[in-house]
Amino acid sequence: GFIQTSGSSIVKSNSRFVFPPYETLDDTIIYEAGGRPFNTNSSDAKVVTACLVAGLFPNIARSLPGGGGKGPAKLATMDGSMVEIHPSSVLARQSGVPPLYCYVDKIKTSAIFLREVTSVTPFHVVLFGSVDLTYLSNYDELVLDNALTFKCSSDEAMLLKSIKDQFAGALRTKINDPSVSWESVASTVIKAILRLLKDEGRGTKAMIVVDKGERKGLTSNLKPPVSAPTPSSPAAVSYTHLRAHETPEHLVCRLLLEKKKTEDKCRNIRE
Repeated sequence: GFIQTSGSSIVKSNSRFVFPPYETLDDTIIYEAGGRPFNTNSSDAKVVTACLVAGLFPNIARSLPGGGGKGPAKLATMDGSMVEIHPSSVLARQSGVPPLYCYVDKIKTSAIFLREVTSVTPFHVVLFGSVDLTYLSNYDELVLDNALTFKCSSDEAMLLKSIKDQFAGALRTKINDPSVSWESVASTVIKAILRLLKDEGRGTKAMIVVDKGERKGLTSNLKPPVSAPTPSSPAAVSYTHLRAHETPEHLVCRLLLEKKKTEDKCRNIRE
């Protein structure tokens, strides 16, 4: 928020703010930053979660296959640590196991636990947390920072990368010139992001988290395997075989080449 000291004139009307001002022990009055235009989506949990991912990344964990039964859910963080949700967390007691989590603390007691955990979606992580996006067309997978992998089509990957690049460009423009209107540089891309987050039911069903252990070759050589020569492929033959099947045209060409080689050799000897 922004600060107003007790000696300054106090704003009498707070109608332009969503929340009332706070007064600290030293009589400093603190108002929320931005006012209503910056809090348009403050009541939408999906948008607020996107802000959490942007601030806490790379504190992201994914559910491992086979977890979430009678025992605690098994998770893996982006650095490869095997972790569990702390028993004090609300999500530790829920029945379903979300595919992705965002967390604040990672502590080690009897095991490695995550605290202050929030379930997130692939869109949250791809749009607000990733640094590098690589699409593997051989597998129809989008790889995020070489740590998380999502199943999606090439069209979906292209759309997400385009939105992410436009959003990053708008942020750079605003940072370099704060006087630029945010609506003029990011109105369209913000609407697209809000639409994706709020209508995530259709999109996230197609974008599922892929476990690297389910198949081989995710980070190995992606070149197609070398196939064995087919019967139609030309096979190596001997020089005698070629001479036996030489046509008159081939014979003339060969003799001319041999004559040229002989002349060049003689010329080199004389020199």
